Amino acid sequence: MEVDESSTEISLIDTAATQSSSEDVQLDKYLQRLELFLRFFGFCHYSPLSFTLSWLSFLAIGLAVPFLIIEFSYCSDCEKYQIRVFELEIFVCQSLLAAISLLCISHNLRKYGVRRLLFVDRYRGHMAQFRDLYIHKIHVSIQYLYYLSVLFSKFVILL
Repeated sequence: MEVDESSTEISLIDTAATQSSSEDVQLDKYLQRLELFLRFFGFCHYSPLSFTLSWLSFLAIGLAVPFLIIEFSYCSDCEKYQIRVFELEIFVCQSLLAAISLLCISHNLRKYGVRRLLFVDRYRGHMAQFRDLYIHKIHVSIQYLYYLSVLFSKFVILL
């Protein structure tokens, strides 16, 4: 009775390849979720339309709304607690930093893509040794982004 060892070896290789493939699919799923969040927040400029919508929403939400809040929340009796010129200077500095961040991150996402920008190893998340750690970190980051967006939306509703 001979045992066919080649079929046993093939099945072990196929099992390892299938497991690796399923983990790649899981990592790709989390990368797509992260890219969806980045796209929702206006960081993915893959087309002229997304570029225009991103900058228009930045101008509306990032510049117009805070400026209007500073402008209309000013009261003449509050001179002691509000320094309007200082608040406007801080607002301008924060807006410039936000615009530079939007520009740099969106440029690098368009140039390299999410996988190449995010992963520092040369295998870009395909190495099994780091894949589980990447999946965990991306999952935690997505949860943080979700909670921050919920908190931000509740804050905006309260205003």
